[in-house]
Amino acid sequence: MKKVFTIVLGLTAVMAANAQRTAGTASMGMANPLHVSMDKAPFDTLTPPVRTGCSDSLFMYTTEEGFVFGTNEYDDKRKGQIFENTQAGNVVGVFGLVYTAGSGSYTADVYSVSAGLPATLLGSSSATLAATVSNNVIGFVFPTAVAVPAANFAVAVNVDGAAGDTLAFFSTKEGCGNSQSVEQWDDNSWITVKDSWDDDFDLLIGVIVDRAGTGTAGIENLNLPSAAIAPNPAGDYTLMGYHTKENGNVVIKITNLSGQTVMVLNEGNRTAGTYTRMISVDELAAGTYLYQVSCNGKSTNGRIVVSK
Repeated sequence: MKKVFTIVLGLTAVMAANAQRTAGTASMGMANPLHVSMDKAPFDTLTPPVRTGCSDSLFMYTTEEGFVFGTNEYDDKRKGQIFENTQAGNVVGVFGLVYTAGSGSYTADVYSVSAGLPATLLGSSSATLAATVSNNVIGFVFPTAVAVPAANFAVAVNVDGAAGDTLAFFSTKEGCGNSQSVEQWDDNSWITVKDSWDDDFDLLIGVIVDRAGTGTAGIENLNLPSAAIAPNPAGDYTLMGYHTKENGNVVIKITNLSGQTVMVLNEGNRTAGTYTRMISVDELAAGTYLYQVSCNGKSTNGRIVVSK
């Protein structure tokens, strides 16, 4: 329990305890590599909004006790981000930019939001070993898509499963948040980073949301598959969310701009629905590629950039 301060400790002791919850200056900075595609028919790729007057850079905040957004001596359980959302849909994938990773096993959890904090658990991803982290990006897939209403929701990743600092999220710079980054303490309570650390920035967590069947995209009137891919540009791997309107054999094909096929993934027979696939692009040269998702002779196409 780290929230409880007794009056008998005195003002000086309380101030000292609170000082341990100060992130201080950023220990590392880098350009934001996650310029994701925005495929809105019917997929959205949601990331924290760009705040007015904020630079396109990312930072890692640390303390003497460890990373603010990793496993540390405070025994925090989860770190997460609240997403601004006005359309119903289904979360099918989550990705995040992290500084370091150990051998722990992590899941991404989706929550409803009440009074500006995560509330009811709506669903969880399959377990992801941190060892799969590549180029500082970690990805999570959801065996069962998580329905989210036309309201803000939160995504949080557990950080309590391994000793030491094993997973830490990059963030925007200080002052570029809206009290929407959150953490869960060891007593299961939630608090904003603003209230906990007196720092206000957004975590670099992204979400692929399937809008299929919500009446938000005209493409839904057609009997065509649809797909989105993120992060884009991709480093060593990326996540694809795709939706089929009918049963059939699904094939994912990636070609270069010269028309040469560089990858074919046979997904097999799929019943109509939404699926997520992690795609390794580590053997592809840096550059721009085209992907195609086909089902029963009908297809959807998109563009992916591989960045090394």
